[in-house]
Amino acid sequence: MSIVRLRKVTFYGAALQRDEVLLRLQQIGCLHLIDLNEVADRKTPHHEYRSEVHEAIKYLRATPAPNPKQHKVYTGRRDCLETAREVLRNKHLREQLQDERDFLAKAIDQTRPWGDFRIPQRPLPHRMRLWFYPIPHRRLDRLLESHRLWQKISEDVQFQYVTVISADEPVELPARPVELDPRPLSELQSRLEYVDEKLALLSWERVTLTRFSNLLERDLNQAD
Repeated sequence: MSIVRLRKVTFYGAALQRDEVLLRLQQIGCLHLIDLNEVADRKTPHHEYRSEVHEAIKYLRATPAPNPKQHKVYTGRRDCLETAREVLRNKHLREQLQDERDFLAKAIDQTRPWGDFRIPQRPLPHRMRLWFYPIPHRRLDRLLESHRLWQKISEDVQFQYVTVISADEPVELPARPVELDPRPLSELQSRLEYVDEKLALLSWERVTLTRFSNLLERDLNQAD
């Protein structure tokens, strides 16, 4: 093999295209690439940002079905910190929607016995309001003895679900009133469907972001 003189070549370009250019040069195979210190610093998280990167890695590693096909370079305009923050945006939005989903599921269970209706937002005449009670069958006599104006809405094997009209809370009834969500049952169910769809999309996005797990760990280790 003949020995040829090496030539030093310096490339200049937009930083956001750096990873893509390096990948293509590696594929050509005719150059020995050296990463300059100042370029490496761009991808390595500074000390104050390490906690964000570490939290992002922990979230990705906990993904139930991670994508095993790992990226070798950052894509698009991403770098280590921007990728970590994109992961954390997914995490925080997913947590918020999961909390809302839990609230909606509980609200739907509470509202279902009373049907699909909207609680009046304006005061009723004579300062009356609606009170919602699940009355156990075995204690129905207490309700029958009451002077309150009431109406049975539905029943199941355990309770009779009644609505009472009263200006003050009927404390003599054998149950505590249920505080219903002001939205109708159909609106709660529609919102729950929307939240479930958003959670599904975030789950797929999380799986996609797991392809950056190795890169994030590499850059975090370089910052140590």
